[in-house]
Amino acid sequence: MRIYGQSTLIAMSRKLAICVCINIDKFRMRFMAMQNSGAGPLQIGSRGPGVAAVQSQLNALLMPSPKLVADGVFGMKTSRAV
Repeated sequence: MRIYGQSTLIAMSRKLAICVCINIDKFRMRFMAMQNSGAGPLQIGSRGPGVAAVQSQLNALLMPSPKLVADGVFGMKTSRAV
């Protein structure tokens, strides 16, 4: 087990925060592109491959992962993750 000093931990947490922000921005762009694809806005009750793609992206990008089932159904759990 490694022991890190306070300044190292602060630097590591800043890098992690930057990575999280970048990933969230990428997700927002993809989510907005899916909403603007002509299928209408994704919302509770929406179904289909676009919803499954959003669920997969949420699982990949959010820490901790919301552990969504990419079933293509936009329910409460997906809404909370968004």
